[in-house]
Order: sequence, then C-alpha cells, then structure tokens
Amino acid sequence: MSRRVGAALADLRGRLVAAGIDEAPREARRIVAAALGVAPDRVSLMGADLLGMQAQERLAAMAARRCAREPLAHVLGLRAFYAHEFRVTADVLDPRPETETLVTAALEAPFDRVLDLGTGSGCILLSLLAARPGARGVGTDISAAALAVAEENARSLGVAERCRFQRADWFGGWRVVSISSCRTRPISRNRRWRVWRRNWRTSRARRLPMAVTGSRPIARLPRGRGAT
Repeated sequence: MSRRVGAALADLRGRLVAAGIDEAPREARRIVAAALGVAPDRVSLMGADLLGMQAQERLAAMAARRCAREPLAHVLGLRAFYAHEFRVTADVLDPRPETETLVTAALEAPFDRVLDLGTGSGCILLSLLAARPGARGVGTDISAAALAVAEENARSLGVAERCRFQRADWFGGWRVVSISSCRTRPISRNRRWRVWRRNWRTSRARRLPMAVTGSRPIARLPRGRGAT
C-alpha cells in the first residue's frame, strides 16, 4: 500500500522515540531522506508525495536496523567527519566527533608522512592527507574488511595515490611497514599515553585515538604490551 512521505516520517519518528533514540526527529528525517535518495532538507517539501515501492522497502529495512540500536552511521552508510563524508560499515568503528580535535591538532605541526595504526575507516589518515596535498601515508588494520572500507574512502577523497593500506597487528605485523622510510613517530590510542603538547594536556586529549605526524612526537607509546 502506498504511503505519503509525511506519514512515513511521522511514523518513523514515533518508532524511534519508542526505541529510546536520542534526537529522533532529526534521525527520522535523515533516514527517510536516505531512503528517498534526497537531501534531508527536501523531506519537508515532499510530505504529500507518495513513497515508491523501492523507497518503502529501503525505509522499512533502515528503520528496523536503527530501532534495533544499530548506529545511524552504519544504517546510512556514511559519517560526516572533519571536512568530508566517509563510508562506514559494521566492519569499522563509527568515527567520533571528538576525534576531529586530533586532526586539528596534528595539522598545527608540519609533516609529510603519516602512519595510522588501527586505521578502520581511514578517517584520521585520509583527513590529514586531504588537508596536506604533499603528504603521504600508511594505514594498518588487522581487519581486511576494514581496510577495504578505508581504500574505498581513499578513492572517494582522491588521495588513494598518496597512501597505502596493509593488514597488520599493532604490536606485531605493523613492523613490516617501512617505518624508517616513513619517518614517522606513532601516537598510541592508549588512554595512559603522555601528551607532550601543552594544548593537549586535558582529560579529553588523553582519550583521543591515534594518528601520526612526521615532525615531532605529540605523545609517547607506553612501555610494555598492555596498551589498549
């Protein structure tokens, strides 16, 4: 049975509220927009339009996933991060807005090489490369599926020729990457890392993910293999 966009939007908003989703109205609009293949700000103008069969099927599948508490970025397949949109799937972590602070801080220092351990979607590495046209980088991850997502994002951002991805463990296989040729110094995701830059000496900074700049160390890897 055909439904109008406005009715579908109201119904989804109610389902999200019942599921305990924060910002249910905003998320409902984004999901309906994705099902229709339009920008979110167009949904209000389409309230009287009928949903096509394919759009209804897409909406039903996406709504069920979000009501089951699957992250919105995974449902939509995209996450806005820093200055770009990145493809995300269940194979990668959902990039957090706080992590943008790391990219901003890293760009305050000069570098031409980047090493990203546990790159996931590649959002940190690729954001840095996109902001520095002359830089090159390496991203590693233990998950082949995650690396496939990162490679797709690299192509979308037009930086694929300046980076490469390799399957590797943080404390094992990453050593096969040519670290000396990259001239990089890694920053750990460990919560206990010591921050060297004064403007990072906050509790939030100590929780930021890893990135690497090729000029001077921003943080030191902790001793031992207990890092997480």
